Amino acid sequence: MAERRGSFFTSKPPTATRSQIDRVSEMLKGDKKWFGALSAEQQNAVVAVMIGDEKKCDLNNGELKAVPKGFLMLCPGVESLELQNNELTELPDTLGALANLRTLRLSFNKLTKLPSEGTQMLGNLQTLQLYDNALSRLPDSVCALTQLKHLSVGVNKLGTLPEQFGRLVNLKELYLDFNAISRLPESFGYLASLELLFLNNNKLTQLPRSFIRLQKLRKLNLQRNDLQVMLEVSAFDGLTDVYVDDPGSRTNRLLSKVFGGS
Repeated sequence: MAERRGSFFTSKPPTATRSQIDRVSEMLKGDKKWFGALSAEQQNAVVAVMIGDEKKCDLNNGELKAVPKGFLMLCPGVESLELQNNELTELPDTLGALANLRTLRLSFNKLTKLPSEGTQMLGNLQTLQLYDNALSRLPDSVCALTQLKHLSVGVNKLGTLPEQFGRLVNLKELYLDFNAISRLPESFGYLASLELLFLNNNKLTQLPRSFIRLQKLRKLNLQRNDLQVMLEVSAFDGLTDVYVDDPGSRTNRLLSKVFGGS
């Protein structure tokens, strides 16, 4: 299991003037206290996206326990939101106000859930990182994020995935390692663009028959599961790196074929 990192790289926005800080404080109204408790660099980041031309808001490493609803509603032009290495347990539904958002990084927090309605509205999202949180499930609404290319949900408490997970047809990189996933939905095989898949350290005993459709896979990690049945890796034309627990394999290029289901 990965350890929580000490800090993440933080980009530095322009230094806000006193008048700009006062202006943003007034705009936030009921969230003035939250804004006032931010570090100087974080206040600069908030000012830059609220009244400036900055498209990236970097609030990493801030020990933040909440993100106010009002703040998100006042940042509709943001394309990248970084909230890694904080103390967040949940996010407001107003997350959906960030219609232009393409990158959302929430790793190393304490999130127990994602806002269902807010998540569904992020139709332009391409990167979603949720590594090392406390998520026991993903909302069905995550399946509406059809522009996603990178999804990281490793080191959480997931037991299953939404049945329509295969709707994420543009997904190229998927990290689901270190969870408690016991089964994958049959739709999983419709992730036609998937190139990198980490499913190690879960509780899988078999894979859905549709798994054979993942013909763009290049890297696959299935170690530390309870997979039963065997299959030749040659079924996947482009697969170059395979990691499985199979003492009978001669090399890492042989895959314990693990197709099952009905």
